[in-house]
Amino acid sequence: MANEFVGLPAAFMSIGANGAVSSLWPASDGPTLFLMARLMRELHSGTPPARAQRCSALAVQQTGTQLAEVLRSLRLPQEAMRRSL
Repeated sequence: MANEFVGLPAAFMSIGANGAVSSLWPASDGPTLFLMARLMRELHSGTPPARAQRCSALAVQQTGTQLAEVLRSLRLPQEAMRRSL
């Protein structure tokens, strides 16, 4: 097991989970939210896991500009609140 990622996903699988999704590196919350939402939609529709992950990653990549705009709009109220303090 020296070459495998050990952590929460391994713990879930050791107690019987069929699979787990995790990242081996830090991931920003915004893009990850969109990726995971798309991944869950793909999986629930019956898409095989590897294909669902690829479709999800491509969808997030293709909508990068829209995603950036949404994330900027989500930050604006927080920045405005900080300025008013």
